[in-house]
Amino acid sequence: MKENENQDMKSKYEATVEAQAQMRQIVGEYEKTISQLIAEKEREKANMETTLQSTIKERDQAIEDVKEVERAFSEFHRMYERNRTAAENLHKNEEALKKALAAYQERLQQEQHKYETLKLHAAQKLEGAQQEMENLKRNLEGESSRVKAQLKKTEMRLASVEQSLEQKSKENEELTTLCDELINKLGSSAK
Repeated sequence: MKENENQDMKSKYEATVEAQAQMRQIVGEYEKTISQLIAEKEREKANMETTLQSTIKERDQAIEDVKEVERAFSEFHRMYERNRTAAENLHKNEEALKKALAAYQERLQQEQHKYETLKLHAAQKLEGAQQEMENLKRNLEGESSRVKAQLKKTEMRLASVEQSLEQKSKENEELTTLCDELINKLGSSAK
């Protein structure tokens, strides 16, 4: 019985310890949730402060932008007036330049005509010079052929003369030999 009581007490104790552990866990979760809520409220407050500051900055920037736009418009108006005057001056300059361009184009046409005339004259002169060069070349080629033919003829004559000289020298030797033999014979018979 005592054992049952002890067992019963032990079970109650364990149940109590477990209940306390669960309570601690629940309290811990609760404290964690409260901390998160407080942190979230602080973040929201900080965000609202940031948003407020941002909105104030945006308002100030918008006011500054309006002033800047007004200054820009005033500057734009002054620039418009200056540009309008400049455009009128440019229009006048354009008219003067168109007249000058027309005069230069007319002069260019005259110069081109003059150039074409000179080019044609130069081409004719060049063609005449080329024709003359061709004639000279043909004459030189003919002269060269004539000189080569004369050279060949002279070489042939020279060869003929050399051959004739050689023949005459041979004949002369034979005659000399014959004369020597005759002289020897005559000299032998006179003795």
